[in-house]
Amino acid sequence: MSKDTAGSGTPPQSADALTADIERTRQELGETVEALVAKTDVKARAQHRAAEIAGSLRGKTRTAIAKARDGARGAKEKVAGNGPVGQATRGVRVYSVAAAAGTALLLAWLTVRRRRR
Repeated sequence: MSKDTAGSGTPPQSADALTADIERTRQELGETVEALVAKTDVKARAQHRAAEIAGSLRGKTRTAIAKARDGARGAKEKVAGNGPVGQATRGVRVYSVAAAAGTALLLAWLTVRRRRR
C-alpha cells in the first residue's frame, strides 16, 4: 500500500503536475479575490448605479418632453381655427403642458438627488 501526502486516498503526483495544480489554484484564488474586492467597493457600485439611474431619468425626461411638445402641437392645430374661445383654450393647454413638463423635470431631479444621499 502506498502512502499519500494529503491523506485523501489519491496517489502522489509528479512535480510538474503539482506545479501546474498550484498555478491553477493561484489563478482561481486571484480571480476570487478580485471578485470579492469588486463586491466590497460599495462607493464605486453606488456611483455606477447612480449614473445608470441618472441616464435612465434623462431618457425618460426627454421622452416626456417630446410627448408634451407633440401634444401641444396637436392641441394647437385643433384649436387654431376656433376663434377667440379657441385661443383662450390654447393658452391654457400650453400652460398645462409646460406645467406637466416642469413637474416631470422636478421629479426627476428630486429622485436623482435623493439617490445620491
